[in-house]
Amino acid sequence: MPEAVKKPLRPLWRRGAWIRKARTVRSYHSGRIPPGAIPYVLWDPEHENFTYDLANWDELTDVMAAALDIDRSAAERWAREAREDPVLARVGGRRQHRRARYGRRIGWYVAVRALRPSLVVETGVHEGLGSALLLRALQRNAPDGADGRLLSVDIDPKAGRVVPTSLRDRWELVIGSSFDVLEPSIGERRVGVLVHDSDHTYDCERFELDVGLRHRADRIALITDNNHVTTALDDILAEIGVQRHRFQERPRGHFYPGAALGIGVISRARQPQPSA
Repeated sequence: MPEAVKKPLRPLWRRGAWIRKARTVRSYHSGRIPPGAIPYVLWDPEHENFTYDLANWDELTDVMAAALDIDRSAAERWAREAREDPVLARVGGRRQHRRARYGRRIGWYVAVRALRPSLVVETGVHEGLGSALLLRALQRNAPDGADGRLLSVDIDPKAGRVVPTSLRDRWELVIGSSFDVLEPSIGERRVGVLVHDSDHTYDCERFELDVGLRHRADRIALITDNNHVTTALDDILAEIGVQRHRFQERPRGHFYPGAALGIGVISRARQPQPSA
């Protein structure tokens, strides 16, 4: 009798998942489901925080090379290194693809490999896909004498669950609102890369980027993972007189239209102007 009760529940759960995913697709496509999105609705394990390969890797390479002032060949080499890395390929959870896909986040990896920071700050962790990418870049930097650490902040105590044990020795995960814990957690250290990927509101993004600037190393890369949502990064860089570089991703074979990565690299010689 218990088996007779249990069996109908699984099809109902699947139906609920299809409905949720269909609604998500419609929200990005004016209430319709394009034919190309049907495989996602039926089979894709991801319900949010979508991952995918890109159709415009060359554009990402160009943007990161220009922003970091490095040879394009170096940016391309590091981007390929991340995409082909066996450790990163295996990162994932129950609701992710068997092979991890990092999309525009590969730009984070390139920034860490190029700048060799002693401290990377990441706000917003979710399951930890981006954290794993940053930690792997720091691990790769270590043999060259750049032994950096990653400070990640998230409000969810369960954040970061997919980060492999082999990458956690350089990781500090702090649970709490960035308004409360970010600056105290940085302390007297200097930030070489800051990635904003938390609450994509202007006030939150502006606060986190300003904290990074106050604690910046000789060079700091400020990265926002959703440059299409707010103008916080653009405004800060305009005030300082630093160019903002922007990459608009084009997902390959996915219904999601893609997001924009924004990056600006600031030297300590440039002093931020007071806000009006």
